[in-house]
Order: sequence, then structure tokens, then C-alpha cells
Amino acid sequence: MPPGKNNTGPGRWIALVLVSAFMGTIVAGALYWANNREKVGHFAGRVGGRALEDLGVIHIPDATPPGGAIPELSKDEDSIRYEWRYGADVPDEQSVEELELARSLADRVPDFPDRFREVLSLTREYQFMAARGKLDALIADFGKDVPPAVRRAHELLLLTWGDRLLHEGRNAQAALILLELEALNPKDRSFERPLGLAFYRAGDREKAFPFLSAVYARAGARAGINFELGELYYFRGELDKARPLLESVRGANQHEAARLLAKIGRESYVEGEFREIEGYEGGNFRVSFDGTQNVRAAYGTRVILEQARRDIGRQFGFYPKDKIAVVLYTRVQYNRALSAP
Repeated sequence: MPPGKNNTGPGRWIALVLVSAFMGTIVAGALYWANNREKVGHFAGRVGGRALEDLGVIHIPDATPPGGAIPELSKDEDSIRYEWRYGADVPDEQSVEELELARSLADRVPDFPDRFREVLSLTREYQFMAARGKLDALIADFGKDVPPAVRRAHELLLLTWGDRLLHEGRNAQAALILLELEALNPKDRSFERPLGLAFYRAGDREKAFPFLSAVYARAGARAGINFELGELYYFRGELDKARPLLESVRGANQHEAARLLAKIGRESYVEGEFREIEGYEGGNFRVSFDGTQNVRAAYGTRVILEQARRDIGRQFGFYPKDKIAVVLYTRVQYNRALSAP
């Protein structure tokens, strides 16, 4: 266009309209995202190549939502739930898994389809609060208003989901889900076996033992946990209880059970030696005190050393064959020995 000519042609107006429409789209988009936390509605998304139809549920992400972090717990509790619940549109992998599992359970629970939105919302609420140590408060405050049908559906969803995570080897996640179920309904013992196995497979024997021992007390060998419980008894030093459980193991864990039984046999022999101590001359240690034999001091010391030998031998699978010489000193003699040139 020549210099100085007035630019009022149709091309200029078309360009202005396009720019205005583009800016309007940006402003509308910004307003939509700004108001997103006030919206509770349907969603459809695609995660891992799988399309989600409009399920009519509220998406409540359990991880840091895209584009923002979960708020700090120092904020007001209602504000935390609100911001976390509506902070993202796109479902994460766990949301997809939960939704698919809930749909598969819909025909097995009364009122589940009609209560779909409430069940999913409740499940995610409990997960969020449990992960932040707030589950007890939520049960006392929020859970009391949950209709019985929704509560039953929610508990079944947690149990089925926890069992699935366990079979997939996601033991820490399974334990978290099943602990929620324990807190919600401790009288329903269906969570004990999967929860005990989740702790066991995660390597937490102390937490696994009360659940698995309770299951075995009720169901016996039908519980299918003879190997796991036998191994727990072994590490607790209760060999008499471990042995019959391990002897009954068949199938996948039979070889490992035989290995533990061999160790129990060796340890029982060591324990027999320990119990046969008479005076100061028996056992695996030769103790002297102040350069002379002292029966009382030697025997009391040997009791402690024999127990230590047994515990350490169990951990490392090694027991020295020769006697170990031990010399006891008084505090004065010990200090003199240290100060000697």
C-alpha cells in the first residue's frame, strides 16, 4: 500500500475482526479456567489411549493436578477439599482405574448405579484425607451422613480395588486402600487377609502379623497363608509355631518352606545346646573372671552371650564351631588395662 493512503479497506476490517475473535477466545478461556473450581459436572477425557465416556461423576484427582499443586494443610479444611476436588479436568490413571472398577461392580450392589456419583466422590474424599492423616476426623464428621447403600457400595469398591492392587504387586497402594476400609468398618474382617498380605509383601512383618494371625485363627489352613504366617513366626523366634505351618506348605512356596525348616532344625540344635548349659563349662563360650574361674559370673554372662549367638546366627545363618574365650574384668582392672603403656 502506498505511504499516506488511508487503510480503511475491507481487508483491515477482516483482520480486526479476526484479532478480536482471537483475543475473545483467550479471555473466555481464561475466565473458564478461573471459574473451573466452581464447576461440578461431567467430564470426558482420554488417558493412556482409552476414551472415557460421559460417566456423570465428579473427578477428584489423588495426585498433584495438572497445572497446580494440592493446597497446604494449613488452610481451612473445607477450602482444602474444595480446591483439591475441583482443581483439574483431566482424569489421571488412577481415576480411570477406579471408574472402570466401579462400573464393573455396579450390578452387584443395590443402588450402585443410582449412587454412582456419590460413591466415587466419597471414595476419593477418603483417599485424600487418609493420605494426609485426616481420615479419623472425616469418618466422624463426614461419614455419618452417608446413606447406607452408598456406604456399602463404597466399602465393596475399596475391598475389590485393594485386592486388585495386591494381585498386581502394588502393595503400598493396596495397604492404603484397605486401611481406609478398616477405619470405616472394623467389624467387617474381609480386609484382614489382603491387608496382612500387603504389609507382608511390602516387607513390614510387624504390621502384617496381627492381621494374618487373626485370619488363621478363624479360618485355619483354608486361609492359604501357611507359608507367610510360618515365616512370620520364624522371624519372631517362635519356632514351635513356625514348624508345623511350614511343614504343611505345598506348591509355589514349598522350596522356600523347606529352606526355613532346615534353618529351624539347625537353630533347634543350637537351642538344645544352650539349654544344656550346666555351671560355667557348658555352651559355646569359655568365661574367666579376674584370671580365675568364677561360676556365678561365668554362668550369668554365658546366658547373655548364648542368646546373642542364637539371634545373630539366625540372621546370618552362621554359628562358630569352636568355643569363644571371654575374659571379664572389674571396672578398675579395665581402666588399668586401657592406661597401660
